[in-house]
Amino acid sequence: MKIKLPHLIIGLLVFTALLSAGCAPKKAEETAKEYLPEVQALTVKPGLQQEFTVTGDVFAHQISRMTAEQRGKVESVLVKEGDTVYQGQELIILSSSEVVSNFNTAASTLNNAQVGLQQTQLSAEKTVEAAEIALDTAKTNLQNTIRQNLTLKKQAEETLKSAELNLKLGVSSTQSALDNAMKNILPVVQSAVNASDKILGVSATYKFTNDSFENNLAALNSRTKSEAERALRDIQAQLSIYSASFENALTLLITTEDVLQKTLTVLNNSITGSNYTQSTLNADITSITTQLTSVRASITSLESAKRAVETASQESEGNSQSILNARAAYQTTITQLEVGERNAKQAVESSLNALENAKRSAELSRISAKSSVDSAYGVYDQARIGKNKLVIKAPFSGKVAEIMVKTGEEVNPGTLILTVEDDSVLNLVTYLSSSDVQKIELGSPVTINKNGEITTVSSIAPSADPISKKYKVEMEHQSDTLKAGEAIKLTFRTGEELFNHGRLFIPLPALHILPNELFVWKLENRQTVKAPVTVGEVVGEYVEVLEGLEAGDDIITEGGRLIEEEGVSVNILNRPAPKIPKEN
Repeated sequence: MKIKLPHLIIGLLVFTALLSAGCAPKKAEETAKEYLPEVQALTVKPGLQQEFTVTGDVFAHQISRMTAEQRGKVESVLVKEGDTVYQGQELIILSSSEVVSNFNTAASTLNNAQVGLQQTQLSAEKTVEAAEIALDTAKTNLQNTIRQNLTLKKQAEETLKSAELNLKLGVSSTQSALDNAMKNILPVVQSAVNASDKILGVSATYKFTNDSFENNLAALNSRTKSEAERALRDIQAQLSIYSASFENALTLLITTEDVLQKTLTVLNNSITGSNYTQSTLNADITSITTQLTSVRASITSLESAKRAVETASQESEGNSQSILNARAAYQTTITQLEVGERNAKQAVESSLNALENAKRSAELSRISAKSSVDSAYGVYDQARIGKNKLVIKAPFSGKVAEIMVKTGEEVNPGTLILTVEDDSVLNLVTYLSSSDVQKIELGSPVTINKNGEITTVSSIAPSADPISKKYKVEMEHQSDTLKAGEAIKLTFRTGEELFNHGRLFIPLPALHILPNELFVWKLENRQTVKAPVTVGEVVGEYVEVLEGLEAGDDIITEGGRLIEEEGVSVNILNRPAPKIPKEN
């Protein structure tokens, strides 16, 4: 869009007045040296190429301000300020008797836990091995019992044959034996019920006997415990209404056998612990097994007595009593053989259960010991980390910038100890306004005024600082002439070259507007020369020069408002000062 010259002049007068307040050079202090006005300069080129200069700071690419992480005393400082160090190099060593003591204690605890684990594993292996031997013994005993039973069965058959000559056995004696057998079951049943009740704690008498280990019972299958308790309550109810008869006695014994068998199942599904040791569990299993054997023997005795009565009755009706007796003895022998064989099988089953319990107990012991080792190792690892923190190492390769402590000095966590910098790559930082930051992008070229070196934009903050309202812009740069910590001037060149048909554009602040003339200050050998100009189109903050300048002319863009005449020498801020030739 083109603007007519009268309107342009009025607009430029207002624009220039506003710029004069912010762009005036600083007042020089009165010194003995000659004062040189400070200005910003630009070389006129064809097209529209914008540039602006700002102040920036030089930082090392990496800076680590290292602090103490442990309380201690500085034992030795191994480097000096300015030393070049490599990553991982020891820089300062602290001493702390407390940290070392904690480490030694943790190491000893870990060693003890590891030894304990080895001993636990060895003990568990021996326990399992003993249970395996017991199982093998029970299996061998079962095989021997089966072989012996074959022999005893033949002997019983021979006895039956020889007993055919005996004809004396009265009904009264057999009935008496049956009555005694029925009387004898109550102590057996009561003993068995009490043994289960002590473990399950069902009745009022034994309700609290298992409080300390109740959670251990049937922990592997809780359903077995509820079934056993229900069966125990049933047998207790039967005892309260029991009346002596063969059928009632046999039913009571069979029900008692079921209670004991279910109690044994509860024990086989129980776990051990501090409140219920393996030895206690084994003792309970043995007790219930013994009661079960006694009840089964009572069943056998009761049935034998019943058969003897029946045999005697038959004899009284014409059968030979001796034969009946021989047959009863034979059946008793067979029953005893069956009981023996059954007991041998039960011993195998019990040994098998004991082996499984031993394996579970061994595994639980091993897990507990392993947990102790893991816990001790965690403490040891923390103590080791704490001990390692007494040695301050370089986090990266670079130089020691500053050392804040001395040998013998006490330090606390958070105390600043030293600073390490990596200045092999420098980080140039400046802050731009929202209008300026829109003119650049990643990779935009930037001139370092101090040495004329060119760098590029490597980072632009996505949001402005909440206080300054400016955007952080960073440039990574390698240079032998820049040092971390110094302030520098940076010139950004932005935009595209426009109208490349010989048209020249200059920043509006470079144009001086008087009532009768328009001019710019040209620079020749760093001295001012007035150049009257004719202007044309205004594009943003730039104005086209139609006459008065040529490509390659140097002009003052900022700081020229205080210059009143030609021939004034100036200090160009955005260009390095010329080198003064040495005298021969």
